[in-house]
Amino acid sequence: MSSLVAGSYERFLFGYEVKPAGKELKELSRTVSFAAHKGPVKCIVGAGPFVASGGADDTVHIYNAEAGSDLGFLMNPGDGAVTAVEFYTPAGTSQPTHLMSGAADGSISVWGVGGAWDCLKILKGHKKEVTSLSVHPSGLLALSTARDDMVRMWNMTKGRSQYKTKIPPGTEGVCFSPNGDIYALLSGLKVTAHNVSEEGDIAATFDLEKRGLCMTFLSDEVILVGGEDGSLRVLDLRADKVQLAVQAHGTRVRGVAALFPEADAAGSQPAHCVGSAASDGLIRLWDLRSTGSADASQAQPLCEASTSARLTCLTALQPGRTVPSSLAAPQPSTGAPGRKGAAETQQPRKRQDRGEGQGEGAAVAADVRKEASKKAQERAKGRKSSTVEATGEQGIVVQRAAEVVVEFPDEPVKKKKKSGTKGKKGSK
Repeated sequence: MSSLVAGSYERFLFGYEVKPAGKELKELSRTVSFAAHKGPVKCIVGAGPFVASGGADDTVHIYNAEAGSDLGFLMNPGDGAVTAVEFYTPAGTSQPTHLMSGAADGSISVWGVGGAWDCLKILKGHKKEVTSLSVHPSGLLALSTARDDMVRMWNMTKGRSQYKTKIPPGTEGVCFSPNGDIYALLSGLKVTAHNVSEEGDIAATFDLEKRGLCMTFLSDEVILVGGEDGSLRVLDLRADKVQLAVQAHGTRVRGVAALFPEADAAGSQPAHCVGSAASDGLIRLWDLRSTGSADASQAQPLCEASTSARLTCLTALQPGRTVPSSLAAPQPSTGAPGRKGAAETQQPRKRQDRGEGQGEGAAVAADVRKEASKKAQERAKGRKSSTVEATGEQGIVVQRAAEVVVEFPDEPVKKKKKSGTKGKKGSK
């Protein structure tokens, strides 16, 4: 059964199950509501049974919606709030194997899903807060945007920044299409779609009447954008125009999510049912097939739910949906970012005492690939060691020996010349 999960400024998560209430009608039934963070929820993502949320309290909270259990939280290895999260699900499966999280200091952490939820790698390159993350369906590449007005492409097999370029200030998001052929950038009043196979050449450009705040792909050629004016806009890449505009809310739309047909096991059909969350606390469900014939100001949602909170983000969960096998990488053994193999079914225990130690943000070490050559390590910008924070069987913090974190620079590091002056001989 599909569900929608929203995060709020008041630190709560709200989960709603989408239930059929007739032939074409649906209803939202609340399934969960709990305080996931000690500060505002900054971002949220769902895949398989898992929901991951990032907060202003420097943590990533993990929740198993299928089992209805709180799995605890992960300490952010970087400094500051967790501002972006993204799951990676291999092709042909419905279970995610890796989680990426971006922080306010510009660092990006790669986590293994399941087991101890270990931090496998820390990627460094951005100078300011990470605003969005997106992993290519093959798992070989990932894109990130940040407040330093840069978009970076990450080589996930080597764990380094492969490419970077300047982007317009205020870019809110980046997203790969379901088939991975296109990625879209949301930059204020403009959305640009770029071809992955043609070195990022622009495939389409859309000018928005009001600033866009969030977006998601409904299919390989259709993008849904939520606006500052409370509108939902459907962008058609084939026709290079705004196909549909709906006045969905009276306040800013802070999150949009696509619900794909549950009977579509191959994942080839576009999503026509979408969810939207606004800062007025309303979560609404829309059928774009019926709203297309109505006036933008008179369009009616299928159903809605009020959370009485200031919502900040939204995600959709469809546990039975499988990523198409056609999107698998040419070399699956190196396609997944981080560790190889499927995720373990064991789940981490949640820590009982959450009041202490969160502000320190204990650094987490990365699992450096064994096959990395000595030459690659010599080019590393720097190394540091720390402790790994995990939870034991009884909720007791266990300290494990840390491994080496290697930061890969974009360019070779030049050695600094020693500065100094030799003393002059005194006169006789």
